[in-house]
Amino acid sequence: MKTTPNRDAKRTWTKHHPASNTAAIVALAASAGVYHSVEQVSWSFDETPSSATLTLSTTGQDDFVLSVPFKGARSHVFVNGFSGDSGDAVTITLAAGGSGVTGKLNVCSK
Repeated sequence: MKTTPNRDAKRTWTKHHPASNTAAIVALAASAGVYHSVEQVSWSFDETPSSATLTLSTTGQDDFVLSVPFKGARSHVFVNGFSGDSGDAVTITLAAGGSGVTGKLNVCSK
């Protein structure tokens, strides 16, 4: 059963800025009674990626996939939040951009 997230919960920014040609991953761990809501995802590549995607998953299932073909910074705001059910893990992955390409991922959640 889907529950309603606490809209008054504190927003938290989590980041992963790995080395070149490495996927950036932010994992919001599963915890009983905890309802993760992703409000914004921001990412960047310092060079044009060879083929990269931004993926949001709940319980190991790819729920949101976006191609990321550009160099530079971008953001996506989830107006009503992106979330799974209470107790679900949420994983946000910016795929590796290729040799010599560094990606950065920043996630706002509550």
